[in-house]
Formats: sequence, C-alpha cells, structure tokens
Amino acid sequence: MVWVADGTLDACVLLGNRTWDTAAGAVIAREAGALVLDSDATPHSVQSRCAVAVSPGLSEEVMPLLRLLRGSPFWPSHNKADRGRLASPTHIGTEPSSHDFP
Repeated sequence: MVWVADGTLDACVLLGNRTWDTAAGAVIAREAGALVLDSDATPHSVQSRCAVAVSPGLSEEVMPLLRLLRGSPFWPSHNKADRGRLASPTHIGTEPSSHDFP
C-alpha cells in the first residue's frame, strides 16, 4: 500500500488481510491521497477482509476486477478455520517474477 502512496504502483490488492498487516500501510496511503477500500468498495476498516489501495482515478476500473477473484482459492473465506489457507497477497501492477510460473 505504501507503493501506491509513493506512486510506484497504481493499485495494491491484499486478500485475507489482518489488521496488523495493513494498519500502517492504510494510514500512509490515505495520507498520500490514495483510496483504501474493502472489496465491496466501502472504506477499509479493521473488520475488512480485503484491503485495496488505489489511485483515486482508477478505483472504478480496479474494483470490478475483484469480482473475478470471488469464489477462487484466493478469495478470503467467511469460515475462520479456512483463513489460514489463504494465498499470499496479490499486487496489481507488478511485473511477474520467475516464481510466478512453474
């Protein structure tokens, strides 16, 4: 989220986040003028299951992309027992690395 704040990324999507993982980044991104939202486009809060930091002009383009992830293994579960099995965060706008491919 800090990379969105400094302009390195246009958006960052964190799925299955915990408050301690996102609190500082959310504050920094908001102070820099980024929008920090939950997956339903409401303002991010400590109850949010996802964190989306996005440049204000791109929110209408980025938020619909989250619909593609719903129902996938990467989407945060409502079941607390399943939360430990979430995939790592996905960052939109980063270049793929060699570990992204088999």
